[in-house]
Amino acid sequence: MLGIRFTVLSVLAVVLLADLRYFIIPDTASLGLFVLASFLVLAAARFSVPWASVIPPIEEAILGAIFGATLLGVFALVSRGTWMGWGDVKLATALGVLLGFPDVLLLLAFAFMAGAVVGLVLVGTKRRAMQDLLPFGPFIVLGTLPFLFGFGPAIERFFGLQDFLDIL
Repeated sequence: MLGIRFTVLSVLAVVLLADLRYFIIPDTASLGLFVLASFLVLAAARFSVPWASVIPPIEEAILGAIFGATLLGVFALVSRGTWMGWGDVKLATALGVLLGFPDVLLLLAFAFMAGAVVGLVLVGTKRRAMQDLLPFGPFIVLGTLPFLFGFGPAIERFFGLQDFLDIL
C-alpha cells in the first residue's frame, strides 16, 4: 500500500508543480493516474489483494469518474476553458476512479472552497486581479491528500454524508 501511495503522491506532485508553473496539467500524469486507478480497482474486484480494503468497489469508482468528469466538465464547457481547464477535468476523472463516489465530491467541494478563499485573499491583498488566472490543480491535489491517507471515512462522518446517501 505504501508503494501505491508513493506513486500517486509522485503523480500529484507533478500535477501540482506543472499547474503552478505552466498552468497546465500534463495529460500523461492524468492518464497514468487513470490507468493505475483502473488497474487497482479491477485487481481488487477480481483478486484477493492486500490493498482491496482501501480501493473503492467498481460501482463507486465508475460513479466517481462520472461525477468528477461531469462536475468539472460542465465548468469547462460553459466557460470554454477559461474558468476550468480540461486538464482539471481529466484529473478529476482519474481521482474519481481512485477514490470513488462520494469521496470525489467531497474532494472537489474542498478544492472549490479552498480555491475561492485563496482567490479572494489574493484579490483582497492586491496580489492578483479578478481577471488573473489561478490554477485549480493544486487545490484538487490538496483536497486529495486526506483521502489518500485514509481520512475519507472520518470526513464523510463529519459531514454526515453517509446518512444523506442512505436516504437516497
